[in-house]
Amino acid sequence: MVKHPLKTHNKAKMLNKRQKNLFSVIVQEHVKNAHPVGSGMVVEKYLKDVSPATVRNEMKVLEHEGYIFQPHTSAGRIPTEKGWRYYLDNFISEKKLSRKEIEELENAFKTQSQDKEIRIKNLAKKMADLSRETIIVGFSPEHIYYTGLSNLFRQPEFEKHDLICNISEIIDHLDEVILSLFEKVKVEETKIIIGEESPFGQVCGAIVSKYKDSQGKEGIFTLLGPKRMAYENNLALLKYSHSLLRSI
Repeated sequence: MVKHPLKTHNKAKMLNKRQKNLFSVIVQEHVKNAHPVGSGMVVEKYLKDVSPATVRNEMKVLEHEGYIFQPHTSAGRIPTEKGWRYYLDNFISEKKLSRKEIEELENAFKTQSQDKEIRIKNLAKKMADLSRETIIVGFSPEHIYYTGLSNLFRQPEFEKHDLICNISEIIDHLDEVILSLFEKVKVEETKIIIGEESPFGQVCGAIVSKYKDSQGKEGIFTLLGPKRMAYENNLALLKYSHSLLRSI
């Protein structure tokens, strides 16, 4: 089960099909390159049967309704927090991993070692490689392992020194973060946490899942990245990894 902690409760104008398509394009393009998305690029690459003027007008509607905003003058648009929640609630579909991805996860997990912790750490490392995000494992609130932190710091969002300092401070207090996740997330539940709801900071997005192994021991798996992460692919990775953890 995938759960989004907060849905937007403000009443908003119902988007028509073209506005929904445009909004989806803006999100997808922003996920790919981290840049604001302009009307010219949208027309050239996606909506070739729509005039730039029409796209600009529809962007104004999306902006007025609070789904996108212009980060600075003469820039394109990027999703707001409300926009991200709308996208997660309405556009995310279940994705299946490729055979190659499945084999890589299984090979990482099926190590010769009988040590459960080593197997879980190997799985986390492979997830970090495949997702290009950070993976945090909470064996307990006091026993935490993370890998792929450099993936996070390579993202354009973290070019600013103050953001690096902020996330580094959070990492230094991971025991408090993981404790809160142990309390908030139920076994077999997966939560997408973004923006103000994220204990990792407003720039980050996190997919959190609690697993229970064959002996009944609970643990937390968190996939951490920028708010514009590839949610469908990362959800699929976490879901399949969750199935492996049940068998350990």
